[in-house]
Amino acid sequence: MSDWIKENKFAAAMLAVAVVAIAATYLFSGTKSEAYEGSLGAFQTSAGDYSSLVRTEPYPDPAGLEAYRKDIVAYKGQVEGLQKALLAFRPEKFEKVRPAEFTTRINEVGNALRKIYDKNGIKYPEKWQLGFEGYTSSPPQDNATDFLNYQLDGLNWLYTALAKSGPSELLNVYRSRLPIEDGEPMGAAPPSGNQRGRGKQQAGPVDPYFTLPVELTYRGPESSLRKFLTEISNSKKYFYVVRAMRVENTKGEIPPKKSDANFKAEEAPEVSDPFGTGVFDFVIPGDDGAPPAEEGEEPAPEEDAPAADVVLPAVDAPASGEQILGRVLGGEEVFVFLELELILFQDNVALPEVK
Repeated sequence: MSDWIKENKFAAAMLAVAVVAIAATYLFSGTKSEAYEGSLGAFQTSAGDYSSLVRTEPYPDPAGLEAYRKDIVAYKGQVEGLQKALLAFRPEKFEKVRPAEFTTRINEVGNALRKIYDKNGIKYPEKWQLGFEGYTSSPPQDNATDFLNYQLDGLNWLYTALAKSGPSELLNVYRSRLPIEDGEPMGAAPPSGNQRGRGKQQAGPVDPYFTLPVELTYRGPESSLRKFLTEISNSKKYFYVVRAMRVENTKGEIPPKKSDANFKAEEAPEVSDPFGTGVFDFVIPGDDGAPPAEEGEEPAPEEDAPAADVVLPAVDAPASGEQILGRVLGGEEVFVFLELELILFQDNVALPEVK
């Protein structure tokens, strides 16, 4: 190879130049190809953004911006109207009470409710203290009495509404502790995952309302559930939200099928044929079997038949179809579990200004 290069120096030089040019061209074209693909991708992204903006209503120009601003102002007015309507559920007075006074109120309200339940024949747990069982012997913290006092008023209304609906038995009450009962602020959102376990945590955004949860379990006819939910939804004083509901029949049986509904058939009345001929005897009007009266004689008066003893028909047990129909029509009692939240709206939530 070296001999060939010595003998053909010009050809070797040209070949070396060609190899270098090809390598440079390859590297240059590869770099430009990557730059072209990057530019093409950026162009396609910008074109897509532009197409989306063009289809936006209002159109993104000064006139459209002004129209969009007017829509925001109108929407803010609707939110302020809703806020004003919801603040009607906020109590006129939201004040702290002395812890000992709150404990006394629990006993007074509880005694009044137990009298209502006893009068209406509604059973309730033996140690029912409205969900405040922990405060019958020891008072709560002073900074929590305003929320607890409001919740006590709301639960008093709720238990009274339940009694009006006609249940058979209040089975259980569970009131979740409020954050303020454990020294935590009310309404703060829980920290995000990347903030947990990193020392002091920053408070999350504050909601425009507080939730005071409670859970009820009771037994009663299906109509009592409808009446109770109607009372809750129609309340003008307390804003309750039903977060979860579960209803079960008191009889844990498999739901009946259509073929199980066997109604009793109507029995045709028996017709007696004294002659056994199978043919009905026709009686001519006036022919009752008595000899005709002679002319001038009055017909003999009919004698009253002796009164027979009145025997009431036996009442048969309801057929399976009647029992199933009774369940469908709400004749069977149900177990009801309700997870409720009493909403306390804040009155100092300001909406952002529209610029």
